[in-house]
Amino acid sequence: MRAGAAAPAPSLGVSMKIKLTTSMVGSGFTLNKGEETDVFSDADAVRLIEAGFAVPVIEAKIERAVSPAPAIETRTPRKKGVKA
Repeated sequence: MRAGAAAPAPSLGVSMKIKLTTSMVGSGFTLNKGEETDVFSDADAVRLIEAGFAVPVIEAKIERAVSPAPAIETRTPRKKGVKA
């Protein structure tokens, strides 16, 4: 690991997703520049990122607008002839 480089996060059973900055071919895979993949182990993905062949993909959580439920009216009706 290079000096000043952050240590990779511990694996949670899910491979790190990376976006390739160059095309590459290997045994059992062909990947093009700009393609996102998770076929590499976390250690290999970190090595590819450090070498400049890939960048990590950060999936942003999409926030969706949800309309609130209509308020339920809880006031009691006024009696006729009574002022507030």
